[in-house]
Amino acid sequence: MGFGQSWRVFVRAIRTSYEHLAKVLLGNATWFIVSLSPFLLFIYFPTENYLIFLLSIILSIITFSGSTGALQYIFHKTLKGEEVSARCFWDGFKKHVFKGSIIVFVIILGFSVLAFNILFSRANPSTFFLVLSGFWFWGILYLFVLTQLIFPILVQENVGIREAFKRAALLTLDNPLASAMLLIMSLSVIVLSMVAVGVPFLVFSASFLSILQNYFYTELKVKYLIAAEVEQGEDKRE
Repeated sequence: MGFGQSWRVFVRAIRTSYEHLAKVLLGNATWFIVSLSPFLLFIYFPTENYLIFLLSIILSIITFSGSTGALQYIFHKTLKGEEVSARCFWDGFKKHVFKGSIIVFVIILGFSVLAFNILFSRANPSTFFLVLSGFWFWGILYLFVLTQLIFPILVQENVGIREAFKRAALLTLDNPLASAMLLIMSLSVIVLSMVAVGVPFLVFSASFLSILQNYFYTELKVKYLIAAEVEQGEDKRE
């Protein structure tokens, strides 16, 4: 999957988002509200109890995980041409909240460990630790790309947590150019959402990323299906 194909996938994701704009906006708004509802409640009803603050963070991670799985579920059905109702968000939430929460907690742990290693390496000014610092930085980029594929795999394939991580890791390693393109595109969307465009873009970005990630994973999957068919054809001729 080269640059041209990756760009076409990006353009197709934009076109699909426009074609399903109402669904994109509604899905994104629902995702935003449900994901942050525990933390927003803590903000609007503040308390000095740190346990409640910690609980709001943990619950927000859980609701974020379920909402992300639900959004992926909705747009996976949409891209397959299936009917999507308001109930689909709740169905997707229930179906993926448990596995999704474990995945997100593991990812947060991974980012935390890598970030700590970078800080520790930079605090020790030697060539060895400088090299390690660069290694950990690439680890963060790799983990970020992996996270872009893991929810589409979880939703489309309905596999276990370990298998989802394994497939996402192997796909990322086996497709470095596509992974780099997905990294650039996703980071661009996130940066625009948070900095350049502001709040109006926030009602669009999560849904768009779900569509983009679904398309990317589907294209990568097709690549391996075609390769498998070619290999089977060669075996039959032999």
